[in-house]
Amino acid sequence: MKKSTTQKLLKYGALTAVLGGASEVNGQIIYTDVDPDVGGAGVLYSIDMDNDGNDDFQIRHWDQSASGGDMDLLVAGPAVNSNSSFSNSIIASSNPYFVYPMVLNAGDAISAGATGWNNESFQSLDEDDCYVGNWCNVTDKYLGLRFKIGSDTHYGWARLSVGANASDWVIKDYAYNGTPGEAIDAGETDNLSLADNFESSVQIVALDKSIGLYNLPSKTSYNIYEMTGKRVLNGEIGEESYVIEANGLNTGIYIVELKDDLTGELKREKVIL
Repeated sequence: MKKSTTQKLLKYGALTAVLGGASEVNGQIIYTDVDPDVGGAGVLYSIDMDNDGNDDFQIRHWDQSASGGDMDLLVAGPAVNSNSSFSNSIIASSNPYFVYPMVLNAGDAISAGATGWNNESFQSLDEDDCYVGNWCNVTDKYLGLRFKIGSDTHYGWARLSVGANASDWVIKDYAYNGTPGEAIDAGETDNLSLADNFESSVQIVALDKSIGLYNLPSKTSYNIYEMTGKRVLNGEIGEESYVIEANGLNTGIYIVELKDDLTGELKREKVIL
């Protein structure tokens, strides 16, 4: 017999109460190491800050023919979103014709109070071997980044090194503050990778023959195993919170395995049903 909606809501509420609310982990710096470093002549690198499958920024080296000679450019900008607009921004200086991303030092604040936020898609880091641009012969400096996760604004950074030649560049890592609207310092990291974030933020609570899952990413797969290794339940989830009904299982100890389908990261935990 199928459970009524009211029954399921009551079970969901009981599981949530056991967990104490199962609130989302906030105040964390989500860090991604670009390993190995990426860059060089003709390279386009797309930054997916929160690894949700949608690019947030792009850095690209251009070597194109221009009147009077070759134009050698290293540019950055927000990636176009699903609405064909550029909603993300970079801290930059500008004049009526060009936009130049600022060079930030480690410890510089990146926040709503920063001046120069610009969403132009074509921002010049270095042009024609230091002819224009702020990023000439700099090592381990930072871009200040502002981007959206849904309707929430987040602040982050990306670390680059650029030589005298625009083609001599690499991106090394990037990070953002997981709390919407909260500032981050350039280079700030608590060394919490996306994998660590998945492991620490996702919560699993078992009550009777139900397993409550909380703080899930947008696409999650699950497997339930007996202690012998036999898989007894599996499925896919597209919700932040979900209850697995396991009424058909015998009382005992099981292993719950969750997989973030976007990153491939796993979380495993024993439960008693």
